[in-house]
Amino acid sequence: MANLFERECRLIRRMVRAKDYVLTHHAFDEMIADNLHDRDIESIVINGFISRREIDQQT
Repeated sequence: MANLFERECRLIRRMVRAKDYVLTHHAFDEMIADNLHDRDIESIVINGFISRREIDQQT
């Protein structure tokens, strides 16, 4: 059985494929600053992978 992280990644990918998501104004600003388009972000989410995860330490 997949863990919560894996299930959430699959859900996000399904939503991106279905174009069932909304980008924030901040995301648009960052995309403009980095010369990225929405199709670039979609491709990254669908085809990319997570090379490293960092876990927040509990305070």
